[in-house]
Amino acid sequence: MALPEVRAKLYLEILGRSRKAVEERLESVKRGLAGERLEVGEIIEDPSMDPLRFSSLVEVTLKAPLDALFKRVVDYSPTMVEVLSPGKIELPAGELSSLLNDLIREIRKVAKEKGYVPAVPDVKELPGPKIGFDDEELWELIDEGRGLLYSVRLRFSTGDETLAREIIPKLFLLEGAGVNSVELYPGDGGLVAEVEAVSPLESLVGLLLRYLPESVKVLEPGIVDITAQELQNCLSDVGSFVSSIRMGEDLEDAYEKDVFSFSLSSNLK
Repeated sequence: MALPEVRAKLYLEILGRSRKAVEERLESVKRGLAGERLEVGEIIEDPSMDPLRFSSLVEVTLKAPLDALFKRVVDYSPTMVEVLSPGKIELPAGELSSLLNDLIREIRKVAKEKGYVPAVPDVKELPGPKIGFDDEELWELIDEGRGLLYSVRLRFSTGDETLAREIIPKLFLLEGAGVNSVELYPGDGGLVAEVEAVSPLESLVGLLLRYLPESVKVLEPGIVDITAQELQNCLSDVGSFVSSIRMGEDLEDAYEKDVFSFSLSSNLK
């Protein structure tokens, strides 16, 4: 089943150490997005931005199926995305799950190419959130709060189940998600965690970007409606995150959080 088409504007910031590097990148963008409407700004030099003192801005207006749009965002890593139309789309939970799993795979490819490994922030001082919701609480979060109930599969490098059960709810809380249940299984060199959680779509996408899990499955609701604002927030977060990986920035410093010794597995496939 074809996914709905979305008309959007992508804002690309092309950065480089030299004018030639920016010119070459601009030519690559023009070739890759031939046929789309492009507005290319002048190359500007700003010594205060060393070592990336040269830059240019590109605005790309396009219309594409939702999955193709996400692929474009990963490929060209815009710093911001504006969804022009439609105002809302609806996706069955299974199709949204497939879309998000494809997104994880694409970003994991970039992460592996650039040597990026997800890092777990220090959450030792955070109070432990409650785990589990009753039916009424889930109904309020999903039906009234526009939340999604989903299952995420993560692989951790620790074999300490007690530590894992303590830290996982805190990690999800940082991304705006509440944990409903945690199941742990032995894995190669550590633990595999099946975490059922609930959060808005934007928080789910942020969680996927932060920890690059092996898979995600949306459980409820059966049909997910996504507003233009929610979609453009998700797309912008994806673009900015991939841009940071590609530019070699230290994401731990970007988030201004300490890194704890408990880490995610770096087995990016």
